[in-house]
Amino acid sequence: MENTTPTNAKSGNAYQGANLKKLQKVMADKGYTDPRFVSFNQARDMGYWVKKGSKADARVKGMDGTYCVFNVAQTTIPAAVVSEAAQEGINESDAFVDEQEARWESADYASNQDEVAF
Repeated sequence: MENTTPTNAKSGNAYQGANLKKLQKVMADKGYTDPRFVSFNQARDMGYWVKKGSKADARVKGMDGTYCVFNVAQTTIPAAVVSEAAQEGINESDAFVDEQEARWESADYASNQDEVAF
């Protein structure tokens, strides 16, 4: 994974503030290459689970409490699984690229005016 900013595996949101710094330190100390973290309940809600014997990497503060989070390396979440928010962004990007390709296919160069018309 190219992104090294700790993110929530379920929401796709990047951690911020003290949570960000804490999880960056966890990644460095434990050698995690996947920056996604998830709570026990979030993993379960996604249809996965935390591996037996795993210990939470950190406690993070959220809007409605404090949660213990695990790096996805400690769960059964495969590397290919992306959050719903990330998948939505991918879908929007693909649609944009398709639209631009279609525009370029219909482009016409007018040499006497030295411009491209769509």
